[in-house]
Amino acid sequence: MERRKILLGSGAAIATVLAGCSSTETDDPQSDDQSDDTTESFGDDTGGPDDDEDDENGQDGAEGEDDGDDASEDDPDDTDGSDDEDSQETIPGFDEAEFEANTDDVSVTNVARDDASVTVVAEADTLDEDELNAELESGVLAFADSIDDADAFTEEIDAVPWHINYDGFNVAVFEIESEWIVEYANGELSEDELEERVLETV
Repeated sequence: MERRKILLGSGAAIATVLAGCSSTETDDPQSDDQSDDTTESFGDDTGGPDDDEDDENGQDGAEGEDDGDDASEDDPDDTDGSDDEDSQETIPGFDEAEFEANTDDVSVTNVARDDASVTVVAEADTLDEDELNAELESGVLAFADSIDDADAFTEEIDAVPWHINYDGFNVAVFEIESEWIVEYANGELSEDELEERVLETV
């Protein structure tokens, strides 16, 4: 009787152990699956959409920096030469509004500064030498009279070349020296003397 109890007890113990083993075996795959899932989820996090967005944002940021560099390169400090252009166009001591050199036979078409010279271009309607000389003398005096500050003018301008065109062809070139204008402004040269000096350059 005692042996049957022992055997029964042993059988119950063995059954309990087997049940425990069975339970452990069925639980292990689940734990493995869970660990795999966990690993996969970690893997997804490392390569997930958030990282892609970060990568894209990083690239966009780098591109933004490049664009900023390009913008700074495209944006000059603007030494575009506007000051140089102003200095070229400005004729010191010259009152353009007072310069009225147009006559019946000669019309001034352009007055422009080029460094240390001021070029006057005029169109003539005659080739008669006497008439043309008379018109040119009048134009020279008109230009000299339009200089309201001879010192400022001669400080930057050396000469005033004139180009006379007729029907699209250049027919005469002469020049007024700046120092002659100063002498004329100071009364050291008469109108006739100024005209004579200028006509000698034709």
